[in-house]
Amino acid sequence: IFCQAARLAGHPAAEVIIEVFKYPSQFKNVSHSQIPLTQKRVKACKTDKDGRFEMKSVKAGKYFLRVGYIDKLEINPTHVVFIINKKAESITGEGLKIPLWLAH
Repeated sequence: IFCQAARLAGHPAAEVIIEVFKYPSQFKNVSHSQIPLTQKRVKACKTDKDGRFEMKSVKAGKYFLRVGYIDKLEINPTHVVFIINKKAESITGEGLKIPLWLAH
């Protein structure tokens, strides 16, 4: 997964926490606030000074990506649900690119 996070003003979002969780396919009406509490975290990292991050070896499947700044003792998150399709990735060769606009 290759992504770049940016603030609403368009500036890079540096030092942002990125977490990827397996999306629970057995539930139809999942509360997104409950996913980090009930699902296993697959990967985690921080963005670099340009707001970029990369996570290697994420298998095909449906995922919940949570992005946020740490504010005091909690995270101020935004999120996106995405699907990695192994066949599509091998065709484009570029991986997944998700623009994330963070309000902070």
